[in-house]
Amino acid sequence: MSTQTLLGLRILLLEDDLRDAELIAHALQDAIPGSTVRQVDTRTEFIRTMDEFVPDVILSDHAVADFNVLDAFRLAQTRSPGSPFILVSGLFEQRASECLQSGAADFVP
Repeated sequence: MSTQTLLGLRILLLEDDLRDAELIAHALQDAIPGSTVRQVDTRTEFIRTMDEFVPDVILSDHAVADFNVLDAFRLAQTRSPGSPFILVSGLFEQRASECLQSGAADFVP
């Protein structure tokens, strides 16, 4: 993907740990200048942001307070089917495997 293609990239980050969210957002904005990162930490915000923000890519932690990554992936498939879904987590568990088998784009440990 060219740098020109990445300009204006809209990234939806589902992460409930504020420190992790800040680190990820900072790394993304350094790597992809001009990108916009929207961080959410609830199911309601996730759904609303997919509908309003229309992300180019979705990054998700393995679980947030009111739902897990598999639920998030299923929602993303219906609400934002063209957006790659990437699991970003320090843990590899059964849910990560299920997401990958269901079609998630990648897993970043």
